[in-house]
Amino acid sequence: MSELQKIIYTNEKSNQYMRLYANTTNISVNPENVIILDFFEEYVPPNFIVTQNIHNGEFHPEYQHDREKILDVTREHKATILLTFNAAKNLVETLSKFLDGETK
Repeated sequence: MSELQKIIYTNEKSNQYMRLYANTTNISVNPENVIILDFFEEYVPPNFIVTQNIHNGEFHPEYQHDREKILDVTREHKATILLTFNAAKNLVETLSKFLDGETK
């Protein structure tokens, strides 16, 4: 019987590591049964000040509105992660523990 060997993992950050903010996701499955997680940040872009008027010592900006009464929301695609079913299941179980307060 062979002797068990010790395995040591070293976690390192890639030179291409990025921390991303996402407030919405899209989940799909490709034909090879790989889970595809797309992460997005949705936000309302600011209006642009086109003129600045001062009347009686008060600042009165006029804003550019592209379209009246339409809320323009930008959805910026931040990243895509591909997971096997086992990795996705492990992720769901771990997230569930965090959300249930079992893990800190």
